[in-house]
Amino acid sequence: MNHKQKVTVSALIALLIALLVAAWSGQEPVSHAQIDIQKIRSTSDATEWMDDARRQLGLANNIYLLAAASDEVTGDSIPDAVLLVGIKTAVEDRFARNIDIIVRDGKSGRFAAAGLSDVSGDESNLFIGDFNGDKVKDVMVTAPSGASINHTIAAFPDFVPSVLFSSKDNTGTAFSGRFLDGFQVELVNDDTGRKTRVDITDAKSRYIENGVYREDGKLLNSITPHAYPYSSLEAVDLNRDGVYELKGIQRIIGIDNTDVVAHIYSYWQYSSNQDWTLQQLEVASILFELSQENPPASVLASQSSVSKQMKSQYASVSYPQFEDISDLSTRHYVNQALETAARKLVNQGTGDNPIVVEYEVTRNDTEILSVIFKDSSQNQANNPSPVLEAVNIDLKSRDMLSVDKLFRSDRQSHRAINSLIAAAAKQAGIVDSPVLGDWIGMYITNEDIVLYDQESGQDPEYRYLSLPLEKTQAYLNEPYANVKGR
Repeated sequence: MNHKQKVTVSALIALLIALLVAAWSGQEPVSHAQIDIQKIRSTSDATEWMDDARRQLGLANNIYLLAAASDEVTGDSIPDAVLLVGIKTAVEDRFARNIDIIVRDGKSGRFAAAGLSDVSGDESNLFIGDFNGDKVKDVMVTAPSGASINHTIAAFPDFVPSVLFSSKDNTGTAFSGRFLDGFQVELVNDDTGRKTRVDITDAKSRYIENGVYREDGKLLNSITPHAYPYSSLEAVDLNRDGVYELKGIQRIIGIDNTDVVAHIYSYWQYSSNQDWTLQQLEVASILFELSQENPPASVLASQSSVSKQMKSQYASVSYPQFEDISDLSTRHYVNQALETAARKLVNQGTGDNPIVVEYEVTRNDTEILSVIFKDSSQNQANNPSPVLEAVNIDLKSRDMLSVDKLFRSDRQSHRAINSLIAAAAKQAGIVDSPVLGDWIGMYITNEDIVLYDQESGQDPEYRYLSLPLEKTQAYLNEPYANVKGR
């Protein structure tokens, strides 16, 4: 009997049992598709859903699965499969374009696509919750792309897809304004007509050096401030009624994109006229900004954090949020990166493999923040919790660090790093150690760069190699030469 025959026989047996149970209890029998969708217990299910979607929807071979979740999104109380897909050049690529949401109906087994447009990004993730108040959960996609982030929300009530928040909505709320005498900026919100003034005296040296103001505060050159699109958009339940609103963060820019005049916090609710209505608007001026060249150690070093938690049916994820980073841009960047990592992990648990994710801050100083997320449910005496994700941030440049970015790409540097890896592997008793590009992740401690990957085989184990920072210093790219041992 071949594999397909085994699957068919198993499915028929499962269906027969369901029919007998239904007949005995006097209930209506559930469909075969419903039995399948209620399994949702292993990562192989997502692969099966994707294969089915390819056949039913005729998806091209370069469309890959980016993320998957199980939740009820059609309103019939039967769990559905939610697939996030996109076009990639190769399966291992982080960047995907033409990202779309596909839902497998738990009742019929049919697939429907949201038909999103112009959505692309790296490390895309899903959030599922009710945004329009119809008591049916909707699907939110967050797709970071360089300095911007794409957000989309789609709904599938009665298995009919519609888009609640599209790419055009990512522009946020619009502002106009002007610089005034006395180191003042007047801002006008186009949605409400409300005006406010922002004092930029603390940054006056920058404007004097750039010829915008005289020393006495007299305006020399007219500058028009403008608002950037959302740098962050998150689901928040403001009134705790089970219906999510959106909290957006934007920057108001002056001279150039590094000159942040103010931050905009806007809160939006989906209204009965099928549009997003502005509920609250805040303008936060920069009272103090760290010098990126020489930030005071007392302000940036050893930032304290608060622990937060996300939960799904098969996962519990703890993650940190840093509330006392004085530079608002850095604070938002750091906290958004950590929250994005948590959202990615909360969808990875299954019935066969539920996960409990804890975090550890492995480095936290004026230069580097490194946080690892570990599956504590697999913690054993001789096998420490596997690292599922790592977030490494250069605090001065607000750049996410990875192996590709950190190390020089020339052949000589790669040979030297691979020699260090081979020596560390030999000392750790690892046979056939992968070379630099094969390790799936890294994190940074006060003394080492730690590479980790998962050994292949029937019972895979995670393995780790520590490369002393003092030995890798000569092979780091120039922007990250500050990654030194302490």
